Amino acid sequence: MGVERKGQLIMLVRPGHMSAECMAAINRQLEYMIKSGLWIQRWSGDLPPHPGDDD
Repeated sequence: MGVERKGQLIMLVRPGHMSAECMAAINRQLEYMIKSGLWIQRWSGDLPPHPGDDD
């Protein structure tokens, strides 16, 4: 599950559900996406939206 904070995207994974190799591969892919401009944070306001904000 991804959790966004200003300037960060934190992936939450249950202990034992991801190998170190998988984690390293995902981190490399995320780094590539950020450096190439494929992932940007864009939302209205200063903070990311939270589930239930539309209610």
